[in-house]
Amino acid sequence: MSMRSSMLQKASRCYYLLARANTPENVPKADEYSTEEVYYVLTDDIRREGFGAVAKINSGIIDGLYPESAGVAYGADTDDWDDRDFTRLGQASIIQLDSNQSYVYIDFDVPDDEYYDVYEYDYVLLYSRVPVREYRSIWMELAMQNIFFYDQNNNPRV
Repeated sequence: MSMRSSMLQKASRCYYLLARANTPENVPKADEYSTEEVYYVLTDDIRREGFGAVAKINSGIIDGLYPESAGVAYGADTDDWDDRDFTRLGQASIIQLDSNQSYVYIDFDVPDDEYYDVYEYDYVLLYSRVPVREYRSIWMELAMQNIFFYDQNNNPRV
């Protein structure tokens, strides 16, 4: 076995152990939940259907979404349109829900205009169940608005 492959095996084993150590076996439970509006970003998995579109978000049950979660889709600025941020695109509702990913159906307000179509990095504001805490930090408030901070290696700051 070469020195390089040995190092890669050790590095992957370390990564595996660290990932398991930082991942809870069970989702933490709270005594009380409240329903709050939370922003979720659309991925590049988007397909048009009828007068709307189906889009994937990388959030699910663990993030507080539930089968009846509904809300509004909003646009984000793109290379083609720099004035599109927070433009209402249509109604959004969960159509497929998993533990950490979901699909939403977005019923367009203006179905035949590319400006009001959905694109990667647009977002949906959906009702989610959030644990009630005695104190909610600024980091929690920012996370609920889907604002995250990254270090110089592009890793999310926790």
